[in-house]
Amino acid sequence: MTHLLSHGSPLLISPRSGGRSSRQRARGASCLVLFAVALAACAAAPPPSAVGLCGDRTTMAQILGQAGERAAAGGLEEGGVRVIELWTSPLGGFTVTATNRYGATCVLATGRAWRQDGGTT
Repeated sequence: MTHLLSHGSPLLISPRSGGRSSRQRARGASCLVLFAVALAACAAAPPPSAVGLCGDRTTMAQILGQAGERAAAGGLEEGGVRVIELWTSPLGGFTVTATNRYGATCVLATGRAWRQDGGTT
């Protein structure tokens, strides 16, 4: 083992650790746990703070699908710049997205208590 000083405290570095101290390995493990928690949060239904969240359409559709939402309606925005879609879940959650011509999809709005009127326009 090699002893090094870092900020006045000794660090033990094992030859098997690839030169990383026990503190560095612990910090890496903490970051991995934080990343796993953040990833799990992304898989949940989009919260109101998801407004402005963007990604490629395939990924966004997967996230919404994991939250139980399915594309229910959509249309081309005036001027043909973006496709606006409404995603709904059987539990009443909904998300409105916009997809540009390059495939980037952004969340415009989210909510709850969605209802389908069944009327015509």
